[in-house]
Amino acid sequence: MKTTTKLFRIFSDETKQRMLLLLDRQDLCVSQIKGILGISQSLASRDLAQMHDAGIITERRAGKLLFYRINKGLERPAAVLMGLLKEQASDDKTVENDYEVLQLCRKLIKKDSTCDIQSFLLQVETIRRKINK
Repeated sequence: MKTTTKLFRIFSDETKQRMLLLLDRQDLCVSQIKGILGISQSLASRDLAQMHDAGIITERRAGKLLFYRINKGLERPAAVLMGLLKEQASDDKTVENDYEVLQLCRKLIKKDSTCDIQSFLLQVETIRRKINK
């Protein structure tokens, strides 16, 4: 029962849903998630810890940064919920905006292969303002 409760807590929260959908598309670090979603680092870190604890995401270290991704070996209940989430999000405007910011972030990272988090976050904030107009 504890596992089911954890899963429903995660999949019933809109911010966590948005994080999962982003992580389904690309490995991201906390600062990137923070920038794309426009949330605090503490919220992003706490939510990622809950998802990691539930086995929904995995992490890999790259230098000082931890990058997160959807667990390729999701157990059936989590895999079913993830499938439903992706299906329901297919025409959601907020998710579309998140994906647009993610695309622009990919371009920023490609131009400058370093991960200067401060510059990244400033540019993402500018991008978010343009999209939300």
